[in-house]
Order: sequence, then structure tokens, then C-alpha cells
Amino acid sequence: MKNSFQFVASNVALDFVNTLDFRYDPKRRIELLPDFGSFLKFTNQAGIITHQQVHELRTNTSDVERVRAIGRIIEFREALYFLLLSVVQRKRPSSAHLLTYNRILTSVCVSHSLRWQKQEFVLSPGEHTNSPFAPLQPIMESANQLLTSADRRYIGECSDKWCRWLFLDRSKNHSRRWCSMEICGNLSKARTFYSHVRSGGRPRKQR
Repeated sequence: MKNSFQFVASNVALDFVNTLDFRYDPKRRIELLPDFGSFLKFTNQAGIITHQQVHELRTNTSDVERVRAIGRIIEFREALYFLLLSVVQRKRPSSAHLLTYNRILTSVCVSHSLRWQKQEFVLSPGEHTNSPFAPLQPIMESANQLLTSADRRYIGECSDKWCRWLFLDRSKNHSRRWCSMEICGNLSKARTFYSHVRSGGRPRKQR
């Protein structure tokens, strides 16, 4: 199975929310999870499920179930994205996004639900039930752990105004600016370089 996803965030939940490419550029926006099969490819590439499990899920999931599943997966992704963004922006999370997050969380057999209490995200016990959303569960657990741990303070946002992918900044001084130097960092440097040249200025030395 060809690898088609960029895993640059150092956290699978963050890589998951980054599956809407060019989120803030309507002309170039790309949905990287357009169908259930794409989600299975993502979770396989992330090491969540094996090739055999991909085959079994494709075989045992009806067309109707696939459509329903990817709809809820995307709905969860968007709620998670905005909860994470509230952390980045140091704002109180939207109650609507939190409600959506918990509604899908508890219906997809994850053992905890997320609450906002005393200016912190906290986990409370939930119930496990069987569902066809098994590949989503490790992503949910990763999201729960990140949102309720001290590591959430190191969630960063790509400095490219159109990309703005999220990542976990594990750099020494927590000064990371780009989702990936190869994806956005070098492109930004190139744009700055050529813009300076076109304006008649002397080319700056690129670091």
C-alpha cells in the first residue's frame, strides 16, 4: 500500500487533524480523507491497523456503513481540530465542539469522555461498546492523552498562513515554526528570497 500521508506532527492525533490540507485556502483545500478507504490507508500508514485488518474492514463494512463512518470520522476530526486550536490560542474551548467530541467519543467505544473543568481538560470514565470504528479509537486515546497532559502547551501551528498544520513541538527551545522544513519551511524561504530579488534588493543569505 503506497504511503500517501505526511506524518510530521510527532503525534497521531495531530497528524489526523492535518488530513484537511490547505484548510485556510478555499481554492486549494484538499480533503485527504474523502472516503472510508482513505481513512483505512491513513490508519494503516500510521501503524494503527495492519494490511490484513484493512482487508477485513473493507470486506466486512457495507457501502452504507462506510459512508456513515467517514461522515462521523470527519465530524470528530473537525471538533478535535478546534479543541486543539483553542489550546494553541489559549482560549476557552467551544462548548459545541466539546459536545460533538464527546458524543462521538462515547459512541465509538472509548473508555473516557472529555470535560472542561477548572480551566483544564480532564477525563472521566465512559463505557466500551463494539463498533466499526476501531481504527479511530487509538487516535481518540492519543487526543485524550494530549489534551489532558502538560504536553498540550507544546502544540504549535505551522507559520505558513495557508497550511497551519498542527504539530507537537519537541525542539530543544520549543521554537519550531513549520509543520515540516521540507514541506513549508523551505518554500517560505524560497518565496522570501525571490520576493526580495524581484523588489530589486540584494538576495539575503538563506539559512
